Amino acid sequence: MSEALEQRLIEVESLVAHLERDLRVLSETVYRQQNELDRVRGALQRLEGGSAVDEDAAPADERPPHY
Repeated sequence: MSEALEQRLIEVESLVAHLERDLRVLSETVYRQQNELDRVRGALQRLEGGSAVDEDAAPADERPPHY
């Protein structure tokens, strides 16, 4: 194998190693962001569901205690 070809092969292998590392980092980032998005969506659904029925609110036909 010629020296130029061997040097080119080393450069390509180095590039592939860096790309594999970058891909792993991006994949982990996407995984964490998806988990965070799932948590936020769940919290939003709980908030939207909870706002329709407020257990602490007084019924409309009940008189306030100062009357």
